[in-house]
Amino acid sequence: MESEEWIVLHWFNTHLREQWRGFCIRSYDKDQDTFRHYFLLLPCFLLALFIHERFTFKEVMWTFSLYLEAIAILPQLVLLQRTRNIDNLTGQYVFLLGCLL
Repeated sequence: MESEEWIVLHWFNTHLREQWRGFCIRSYDKDQDTFRHYFLLLPCFLLALFIHERFTFKEVMWTFSLYLEAIAILPQLVLLQRTRNIDNLTGQYVFLLGCLL
C-alpha cells in the first residue's frame, strides 16, 4: 500500500476507536457493575489443566477459552438482575446467548 492509503486507514481506525470509546463510557455504570470476574479465571484455568485432550500449551489454552466462554454470560446476567432494566431485545439476546452454550 502507498503511504497515503496507510495514513487514511490509520486516521479512520483512530476515529472509529474514539467514537466507540465515547459510546462505551457513556453507557457504562461502574456502580452497578460489581461482579468480580477475576474469580472465574482461576477455576476455568484449573479445569483446563485437568480436563483436556492432550497436555500441550495450545490445547490447554484452547480448553481454557472454551470454559471461559461458557461462563462469560454470568456477569451480564448478574448486571441485568441487579438493574432490573431489561429491554425486550436485551432479554432475547441474553436468552439466545445462553441457549447457544
